[in-house]
Amino acid sequence: MKIKNIKVELWIISICIFILMLNSIILFPKKVNSFFLNMIESELDSSTERNTELIYGKINETNTLLYGISTDIIDESNIKSEEVKKLLKTVGANFNFRAIGIVDTEGKLVSKIEFSQNNSDDEFYRILRFENEKDKNVSWSVYKDNVYSKIPIFDREKYIGILFCIFNFKEMFKNLDSIEREDTIYVYVINSEGKILIRSDNSEILFNDDNYYDWVKRTQNNGEKAIENFKKYFKNNDSKNMGYSINLLDRVIYFAPLNINDWYIVSMISKKELSQNINQMKKIANIYLGVIIASIVYFLSIIIYYMRKNHQYIKKQNKKLQISEETLMAAAEETSLIIYDYNIKKKKITFRNGRKIKSIFPEVIEDVPKSLFEKGILLEECRKETEDKFENITKGARAITSIFCLRNKNTNEKEWFRSTLSNIFNDKGEIEYTIGMMVDITKERKKELMFKNKSKRDSLTNLYNRESAVKIIEDILKKPRSKEYIHALMIMDFDNFKNINDTLGHIMGDKVLIDAADKLRKNLRKNDIIARLGGDEILIFLLNIENENNVMKVASQIVDKMRDFYEKDGKRLEISVSLGIAMFPTDGKRFIELYEKADKAMYKVKKSGRNGYYIYSSR
Repeated sequence: MKIKNIKVELWIISICIFILMLNSIILFPKKVNSFFLNMIESELDSSTERNTELIYGKINETNTLLYGISTDIIDESNIKSEEVKKLLKTVGANFNFRAIGIVDTEGKLVSKIEFSQNNSDDEFYRILRFENEKDKNVSWSVYKDNVYSKIPIFDREKYIGILFCIFNFKEMFKNLDSIEREDTIYVYVINSEGKILIRSDNSEILFNDDNYYDWVKRTQNNGEKAIENFKKYFKNNDSKNMGYSINLLDRVIYFAPLNINDWYIVSMISKKELSQNINQMKKIANIYLGVIIASIVYFLSIIIYYMRKNHQYIKKQNKKLQISEETLMAAAEETSLIIYDYNIKKKKITFRNGRKIKSIFPEVIEDVPKSLFEKGILLEECRKETEDKFENITKGARAITSIFCLRNKNTNEKEWFRSTLSNIFNDKGEIEYTIGMMVDITKERKKELMFKNKSKRDSLTNLYNRESAVKIIEDILKKPRSKEYIHALMIMDFDNFKNINDTLGHIMGDKVLIDAADKLRKNLRKNDIIARLGGDEILIFLLNIENENNVMKVASQIVDKMRDFYEKDGKRLEISVSLGIAMFPTDGKRFIELYEKADKAMYKVKKSGRNGYYIYSSR
């Protein structure tokens, strides 16, 4: 039965290959031909675009030049000066002008520098005048054979004349892009009357008429109609690809508006020369096509052969995988590794192993992750992270790792687990199944938390250190506070602490600090903050005190509790403290403000005889 199925598969593959080959033979030449025609059309379009940019570049360059000259001619007195004439002569020679000059506001010639023959006359000078104020800007136009540009000249805000130039277009644009493709592309710039304003260097090979329409009439049977179509497209400011038979050579003609007066840019290319290239490419492409088809047949035969071989190999590998999985499960049972499956569609977790986990989790958990918190399995503090991770794995993440915290119901202690969920995808990129692994990291986590806590504590007294205390207090001050309560910041400093170190030794000095820390912890509330700022300076921050009287009671108790005697080797010293107090929010709303004022209050106690407290007052 399996052999028959393989034969059917081979027949299906053979038919598919035959259809593919037939389709390629029929459609491939057409597609190649279409590809090359599109390529040429694109090439003509690109050539037109490049030439348009070249012409506009020259225009902008000339406009900038004329504007610069007009600003140099600043009043009527120097409009006829020799300096202006010298300037015009220098500029005209450098920029391939036929002529450059100035006319007054009435259209009368003031000065003119000629470099080549041009058809300028009195009528030309009169039409240079601007009809109204709004028209007084740089403009281009054509008069007889002259392509010219003009710009107004102002003496301050008074209009005093017109600067004009007549262009030698052939010299200016002799670098028009003919793409240099064996001189098969010809480029022209014409106006709506067919007059050729600019032509590429190779264009005279095709014809040397001065008017494009004359050439069309002479070479086309339907020349009048073609010209009529041209004029219609000119009127609509359109661009078009058109084919004409010219001197027994088919040519593709592309024209597009320049958006300068009524000028168009025209590009042509020979179809016959194109077809020679296309036919040559077709031959090469057909050879490659044959090689590709033969290669497909060869490789498909190999694939079919190895598919049969691979079937037995897969069976063997599956058996090995089964053995490996059983081995993994056995090893996992002897370690802290816990393996589970997660059904994304049913939102269900099924544990495969783990004797320890059975005392915390049921073997199957439905409605995950919601039920993990509703049933009290996981602590609320890890809800957001857990929900985000399950959402990511549902959306198709390859793998996610998270750390979650739970409370062991048997020991009532927190335990931490690191969980990794991985999606396994099929050949279509769809999630086939999801597998997870958990490791108990409770010991690591406790060590980490212990280290983190130590970094916040003073090593001698186990009180908060300066950095952590400042951060905690600043965070508290930023939070909203009930107006019924106030906070108090106290700075406590031991009186004559240096005498203790000098007389009884540093070990006894350390003992004084340790004892003081113990007394403060016993006599203050758990939510009050106690920190050693450095040396013998201790900070106390009382939260949510009802009034100032209560603060004074606490301060008095601290002063009393701190008063003590220490002795060593027959030497006996009395210990006392000075306590400065600042109130939030009356004395400040930031830590630094409260600290500075409490510090000032503390020094006031020092000056007043020590062993007491003082609440800061600005008076």
